[in-house]
Amino acid sequence: MTLRERAEKIGRDKKLLRRRIIGSISLLKKEFRILFDSKRSDLFDFEKQRFYSKCGKYALQWINNGKTSTGSVYLVDVPKR
Repeated sequence: MTLRERAEKIGRDKKLLRRRIIGSISLLKKEFRILFDSKRSDLFDFEKQRFYSKCGKYALQWINNGKTSTGSVYLVDVPKR
């Protein structure tokens, strides 16, 4: 099984994906870490594979780039609607 295939398994499983994204919060600088509330399940969007900040301005975006077996998580700006 390749790294990409292992990561795809995480991307298809809501519980595993949420755990992977939530786990990345601890790696953020303090000023960004306080923007996310890991206990709020309403901020998690499984379809877009994102976890939104409390203010809605940022999100942690999961991407399967094939470089790791768990995918990569990036801090992204959320465009205003």
